[in-house]
Amino acid sequence: MLSPMSLIEFERRLREHLVRQIIDVNSPPKKDASKSVTNFNLTKRTSPAYPPTKSVFLSYAHHDRNRVREIATDLRIAGINIWLDEDELLPGQDLQKTIEEAIKRSDAILVFVSKNTKEKSGYYYEELKLVYDNLKSGRNKKIRIIPVRLDPVEPDIILKKYMWVDVFSNEQMPELVKAIFKD
Repeated sequence: MLSPMSLIEFERRLREHLVRQIIDVNSPPKKDASKSVTNFNLTKRTSPAYPPTKSVFLSYAHHDRNRVREIATDLRIAGINIWLDEDELLPGQDLQKTIEEAIKRSDAILVFVSKNTKEKSGYYYEELKLVYDNLKSGRNKKIRIIPVRLDPVEPDIILKKYMWVDVFSNEQMPELVKAIFKD
């Protein structure tokens, strides 16, 4: 019988494999065989063969931080440039201005929805308002909002008009990567 840790490791490797398959299918033909999909540098969390081509802003409740970090790692492996507050924000920075700038530079906004976003207050709703204001202003017409459900809960009213993806079963990670890369 497998230990819980080996099950987690198996699941992580399976997700990495599926993400690599998606990248391989959706990528232009390789010019250099030494830059194959299997050459991921997991320590740096980037792929030399596929530099980050999409920028994604992650909005989540801080009680979900560990789950979001895991998803962020998977997305980085897929070659996606992630803006995660704990990696990007520095002491002394203007929080609102920095987040607004990150949103403007993003190709997609992943809004993580969970029991925690329903029960807790915090900066999550401020970020949601900044995203909505940015969309209303028309400053970034190419931006895609993707609600990502971590738990089987209903997205907020503002997000209901967008098709969401469920990652609480981990089976939809390839679908999430595909949605981010879609033009």
